[in-house]
Amino acid sequence: TADEIAAVKRVVAEAEAEGDIVPVWGWERYQDLNKKVARIFEDGVAMGADFVAKVDDDTCLRPRRLLRTLRDWRRTRKPGAELYLGRYLFKGTEYEAMRGADGTIAPFQSGTAVVLSANLARTIFDVDRLYTTFFQPYGTSFDDANLGKWVQRAERVHGLAVDKVAQHGIGVDLAKTEGPLPLGDEVVRRKATG
Repeated sequence: TADEIAAVKRVVAEAEAEGDIVPVWGWERYQDLNKKVARIFEDGVAMGADFVAKVDDDTCLRPRRLLRTLRDWRRTRKPGAELYLGRYLFKGTEYEAMRGADGTIAPFQSGTAVVLSANLARTIFDVDRLYTTFFQPYGTSFDDANLGKWVQRAERVHGLAVDKVAQHGIGVDLAKTEGPLPLGDEVVRRKATG
């Protein structure tokens, strides 16, 4: 549609001007979400980022809040600690579907906006690539829950100390928002579509 074409042109212009958007190839199908998540974090690590964020298309990051949260974490973290940041931390026991095929659970961040420190992402998606890719024996269809299992393995097998930080304010649900978005000093005007 004309609206989609205009939106794509704006995204491409932003990506070319700022270098802050990396497209990921693949179909937007539920069964492919684990692959998409892996690709996002692999690309971020390959680009040399200190932190890599995966943000759903129905969520808008609040840049100032995110940067403040990262700054606060860097200031107070223990030496060598890694970061697993999201908007809400589930225990992994709230719903039966969160259990893996083998019955295991792990705490995990709600996947609408998730940030990993680069070394944690590298451990999960490079060092543990075999384990991460073949998640079917222990995983679920929920990519968010699987990411929690991958973080748990990085802690248990590789001895990483991971700070699990939940900060709801790093993002805004676009579907629940009408009018100006509360992004701090930045204001984005948008009318809810559904």
